Amino acid sequence: MRNGSNIIFSFLVILICLVANVNAQRLSLKKKMYETEISGYGLDYGKTYCIDFSRQQRVCKSANSDSGEFQFLIQENKKTVKTIKSNDYTFTDKFWVYKGNLDKKNSDELIIVNFNSASLGLGVTYFTAYIFPDIKNGFKSPLEFPLEEFGEKGNFIYDKKRNETLILVTYWDNFTNLDLKRVPWGTYLVGKWFHYRNGLLKPVFDKPTLARRLLNSFLYERGQTQDNPNAPYIWLQNKRTHQFLKEPNFVEKLIETNFGVVKSFEKGMFTLQLNSGEITNYGLGCCPADYDKTQRLTVKDFGILPQRFMYPSISPDQFTPFIVFNNVVGKKVKLDTYQTNYHLKFIRLWFLE
Repeated sequence: MRNGSNIIFSFLVILICLVANVNAQRLSLKKKMYETEISGYGLDYGKTYCIDFSRQQRVCKSANSDSGEFQFLIQENKKTVKTIKSNDYTFTDKFWVYKGNLDKKNSDELIIVNFNSASLGLGVTYFTAYIFPDIKNGFKSPLEFPLEEFGEKGNFIYDKKRNETLILVTYWDNFTNLDLKRVPWGTYLVGKWFHYRNGLLKPVFDKPTLARRLLNSFLYERGQTQDNPNAPYIWLQNKRTHQFLKEPNFVEKLIETNFGVVKSFEKGMFTLQLNSGEITNYGLGCCPADYDKTQRLTVKDFGILPQRFMYPSISPDQFTPFIVFNNVVGKKVKLDTYQTNYHLKFIRLWFLE
C-alpha cells in the first residue's frame, strides 16, 4: 500500500511539473487598466494609466509634464525603475501588457504593445512591440519592433506542439507574383512567424509565410471583425490565404547582381563594400528609384538567401536588421537590382549566412 501511495505521489509530482512547464511557455495578458497620478506626469498632457503585472510591479503610460513626451514607466512599489519613449503623442490608454516565458529560459519576459496610429483610407493600424528580457534580473533595454494590425490574441500565438508562444509579425505589402491568373499586382496582409531567442527575433523556417490578398470580401470581413481579439491571425486562416516556406520567384526584371560585405548599418542606411572594392550606401525601406537615376537606389527589403526567407517590409517604423541580428558588420551579402514595368529600380539584399 505504501508503494502504491509513493507511485501515485510521484505521478502527481510529474504531472504538476509537466503542467507548470506548459504554462511557463504561455503569455499571460494583464488586462486590468486603471487611472492614477504620478508626480511629474499627466496634468495638462492627458491622463496616466497603469496595468499591474505583479503585486508590486506595473507598467504606466503618460506624458512627461515638462517635455510633453509620452513615455512608458515600469514601476516597482510605485517607484520608477525604467522609462522608455512611446512612439505616439495621443493616447495613454491604448497599450497591452503581457508576462510570460518566450525563450524557454528560467525567467519571464515583459511585453508591451503600444498603439501608435491609424492610416486614412484603408485604416491600417500601426503598433510597436517592446520585449524586456529575463525580468527577474532587472529591466534591460527592450527589443523593439513594429507591427501593422494587432489583436490581444492575434499576434502572440501559443504553439502546443512546440510548447512556446510564437510571434506572428503582420504587415501589409504588395506582391506581383502570387495571383498570376488575376491582375498580378495586389495588396496583401502578410504574416511571418518568429521565435524570441537571446533578445532577438529568429524566423521559424518550418512554418509558412501567410499572405492574403485584399479583395472586397476580405475588406468587408475586416471591417466586421476589426475588434476581434484573434485578429489579424483569424484573417490569415482563410482558405484563400497563400502559404509558402520560401519567397516565390520575383517577376520583376533582374538587371544586375553584386556581392559585398556590410561595413555598417546606421540610421536606416547600409554601408557596403562591394567585391569590386567600391564602397556605397543604400537606404532601407523607401521607394524604388527612377530609371533615369535622378533618385538613389534603395534596399526595398532584406532576407536570408539559404532559406530564401524575406524579412518583413514595414515602414515608416522600419523592421531593421538589428531586430534579427546582434551585429551585421562583416556579413556577406548579395544585392539583386530589379526593374519594374514602370522603369523603377530597387534592390533586394540577401544575407548569405
